[in-house]
Amino acid sequence: MKPVNVLICGDIHNGHILGLNKPKYFNNAYPEITPLRVEFYNWWIKETKSLGIIDYCISNGDAVDGSGRKGNTFHDTTNMGKQVEYATEILQDLKATYYLMTYGSSYHVHDNMDFEKLIADNLGADIRSSQKIEWNGVRFYFKHVPGGKSGVPRGGDLGIKGGVMWTLLKDMKAKRETADYCVFNHIHEQRYIELEGLPTGVVCPCLKLGISEYEPYARGLSGYYAVGFYSVKIYDRDRVEWKKHIFKYSVETDGYRKLK
Repeated sequence: MKPVNVLICGDIHNGHILGLNKPKYFNNAYPEITPLRVEFYNWWIKETKSLGIIDYCISNGDAVDGSGRKGNTFHDTTNMGKQVEYATEILQDLKATYYLMTYGSSYHVHDNMDFEKLIADNLGADIRSSQKIEWNGVRFYFKHVPGGKSGVPRGGDLGIKGGVMWTLLKDMKAKRETADYCVFNHIHEQRYIELEGLPTGVVCPCLKLGISEYEPYARGLSGYYAVGFYSVKIYDRDRVEWKKHIFKYSVETDGYRKLK
């Protein structure tokens, strides 16, 4: 059986200076990170081209960053029309045969216009709060937010398992077959959790760099980011090949100050 070649990405956060964007759209207000941003974009182009023909691209939420309610000094643009245009280009350049999308966090599209729907319209993509897809007999459930996440490291896994269980319970109530894989984004981490007798829980990496000095939220993030995406080749129920594509980078930040 011919495999279906799928690219799964999410959390592009276009508009933010740490989100994936084309270099020609950088505002370069922080030139010290411009080389890293260019490297990130070039890595994305190289990795996605290595996949060959992409049958399906699914953007799993938060394609745009929003109008900067918590601080707009860390953006290429807070113009939502521009963010829609730039995010569309990032995805369109993949030249996937088909596009699918899920809605992301309402925070990032809080205005009176549904900006993610505009991106979907530009791509000719089907967009829903969740996507239930079957390829070559293998069922996938896509949703942006997996479940609750606490501030402790184990919180991420509990949220993913919660998302898997809610998917299973909803399918049981509807008396239908459940997913083989539940794929989430949102937490900017990467997970692949095999649960005996249950759907496999997957969290796709984000496409936003994690540099706390350039985040307005609580004056800087704490936590772990995994930056990249997943590709999947689906042959049949016995052969599903997952590959994680991780952008590895390092950033020099201030060390510990010695005080007397």
